[in-house]
Amino acid sequence: AGTKAEEGGRQLRVPQDHKTIMTAIKHAEEGDQIVIAPGHYREAVVVQGKNIELIGGGSMQHLLLESPAGEKVCKAVIMVQGGMVRVRNLMIKGSEGVDGIR
Repeated sequence: AGTKAEEGGRQLRVPQDHKTIMTAIKHAEEGDQIVIAPGHYREAVVVQGKNIELIGGGSMQHLLLESPAGEKVCKAVIMVQGGMVRVRNLMIKGSEGVDGIR
């Protein structure tokens, strides 16, 4: 599922196309954009070897990506292992790191 993104890849929408951010990432291919609707998401996000974008689809005041436990227990809420991930318009909370991305 997904629509064509402006820059060539597809646009996968959370929660419209995929219930979770991680499910969307698993289905993402090179150049895809994952557009996350306003809401409160409690999940640790791991991206392995993909070049994708994570984009908040609304105001950052209404979109929060938080560690699964809701506490500062994760070293990173978004972890990138190979590849390149561009993150835009997301508020990240609940990591031990300064910005929640590692």
